[in-house]
Amino acid sequence: MNVLFPARYSSGFARGEGEKILFEIGVAGEGGTTTSPLGRSDVKVFLEEMGILAGYEGEIADHIFAGAGPGHSAPSLMAVVNATPDSFFPGSRIGSNLTRDVDLILDQRPDIIDVGGESTRPGSTRIAPEEEIRRIKPVVEYISESSSIPISIDTRNPETAERMLAYRYAFLNDVSGFSDHGMTRIAVEHDLECVVMHMRGMPDTMQKDTEYVDVISEIIEFFFRRVSEMVEAGVKPGRIILDPGIGFGKNYDGNLKIIRNAHCFNLGFRTLFGTSRKSFLGTATGSIVDNRLGGTIATSVYLMKEGIDILRVHDVSANRDALRVYSEIISH
Repeated sequence: MNVLFPARYSSGFARGEGEKILFEIGVAGEGGTTTSPLGRSDVKVFLEEMGILAGYEGEIADHIFAGAGPGHSAPSLMAVVNATPDSFFPGSRIGSNLTRDVDLILDQRPDIIDVGGESTRPGSTRIAPEEEIRRIKPVVEYISESSSIPISIDTRNPETAERMLAYRYAFLNDVSGFSDHGMTRIAVEHDLECVVMHMRGMPDTMQKDTEYVDVISEIIEFFFRRVSEMVEAGVKPGRIILDPGIGFGKNYDGNLKIIRNAHCFNLGFRTLFGTSRKSFLGTATGSIVDNRLGGTIATSVYLMKEGIDILRVHDVSANRDALRVYSEIISH
């Protein structure tokens, strides 16, 4: 399958004559690309020839061009809330004092609160939906009663997504990339924001196969294929958010390459990155998970520069301060 993504040069998105952007076009998984300057109409024709996103090719092309160039506006911050006993960072777990722990997060005023009840760290095993619901229900209930901040449900189980609809959440964050058609059906019926994440394998096996011919093009191929299926099923393109899945079936070099080339995921949809306190930061710095805030902030600032729309973080206030200072530096 041919894939299309913006090419990166030292000046940012390289412009050709008039309103054209340099794009790389290649075959996912086979390596090698060709670089061509394309305009909006060229991109629209390319998408039509690929046979995906039927009826939305012009809209997607417009969004790609609107997002071209280095981004400096502050991304939204999605707070991580884990109603789990075994998530990889203890600081994000909700303990026995639910109201105290949740209030500490609410006080930081995140733009979105992402609540999960199943750990998906490398090597973790799947739990039953009933247990996941038992864990997250009191957390979601308290947040919905205490705050107007939009709630995201982090689940790969349609049963969980269905049961939580009573709390009027806005985002459905699926680490399995909406591989279950039941998740897509729920998203369509309730007009939910859909975070579509790339993951090779499942959490218990994903780190056993982390070699790619070209990690960027293979992820983009996955996105085009899955997004096409979702749009055909009735999901509006404006409701789709792409997450390349840092740490999910990727090795150290792959994670760095994805971040370094974050601009390549400007495919006409919003983008989300979750780098916060992950193991690749420990590899880079030698730090344990408790000491990876500095590394996280470095990635947040870089991803803001790249124009990423949402950052999923454990430490909302610290990341917001860093992004605010960066914005002040470049705007004066």
